[in-house]
Amino acid sequence: MSKKIKESSPKYENEISDKYLKLTKTFNEIIKNHSSYVIKINDDTHERNGMDVFDGSKKIMSVNYEILGSYDNQLNIFYWACNHQLTNKHLIKLSKNIKKSKKTIGDKIINFEYSDIQYLENLYYYLSNSMFFIVDKNIEMLLKYCICTCNGMGILDETTAYMGTDKPIKMYYIITDIIGM
Repeated sequence: MSKKIKESSPKYENEISDKYLKLTKTFNEIIKNHSSYVIKINDDTHERNGMDVFDGSKKIMSVNYEILGSYDNQLNIFYWACNHQLTNKHLIKLSKNIKKSKKTIGDKIINFEYSDIQYLENLYYYLSNSMFFIVDKNIEMLLKYCICTCNGMGILDETTAYMGTDKPIKMYYIITDIIGM
């Protein structure tokens, strides 16, 4: 006899969205009035993962961060930071831990704990691969899940040229702590 999803089963996506709003409230309050920002990684605190965030020449905040991954906008390919070859190990611990949550997501699918199986299957696919195809509209879903899994405070992104080329890559950073304003 196979299990069925109960009509009254909760939606995992709703739980993630609620937790995301709670975790990112402080960060979002600070960043909301700044439509554009510039990230400057602090070379002197690089071992502690520090970066400053500016709006023009005005410093908005200083934060601790880890690299989540990168996204190729042209190919719609996401690469987990823990699979980047030239990344410092201390900058990718959260990326590794997030990928390890694959088993938990698999268990939720098998046990029919939630009614939104497609959402869970998408997460399972993303967590199972080093790099994967993802459409723009699903990036936000993945980022929310990542914040909730590691209890982050927010996400900052920065579009850069990839390895000295003119190919744009968006880097995603998980904010782990706000250390100054």
